[in-house]
Amino acid sequence: MVFDVSTTYDRDAVKQFQEILNGTIRRRRIRTVRTIIFIVAAACFAYAVLWMVLHFVAVPVLFGFVFGVVFLILGLTYSKFTSRSGKSLVSDPPVTERYFFETGGYRNSKAGKSSLTPYSVILTICENENFYVLMIGHNRGFLLDKRHFHKGTPEAFRTFIREKTGKTIQTER
Repeated sequence: MVFDVSTTYDRDAVKQFQEILNGTIRRRRIRTVRTIIFIVAAACFAYAVLWMVLHFVAVPVLFGFVFGVVFLILGLTYSKFTSRSGKSLVSDPPVTERYFFETGGYRNSKAGKSSLTPYSVILTICENENFYVLMIGHNRGFLLDKRHFHKGTPEAFRTFIREKTGKTIQTER
């Protein structure tokens, strides 16, 4: 069976993409990074206190305290969704992409260019009431709008993609 889906990447789509990822895929990774940052901050504080006790000098305490505070602030404000370049995550005007899912792989037709990609590159599949999210890398993925299936249905696609990838679909409601 062949599925034909188009997705318009507007502000609503990108917001839902972030919500799905934050709710399913990224939560564990962010907790791990925050825990590591907290341990580094605690180590800086402990170093400062130990130095002060052993040497009766307050200058290293300030050094350890400053690094501890910096790492603590990093831990509290850490987010995977900040743009490193400072650019907007949404293009203006919004871009519409079309995806074709066939038995041997999927195609993304963009700017007249289409290439077949095997299903083995899909690492994680998530969904909510409006979209499927297919992650193909650590920071790369794409949306499939359930309201814009030109061929096939979202329910049939769910079964199809599960069979082709062997992955379970994480649901975010």
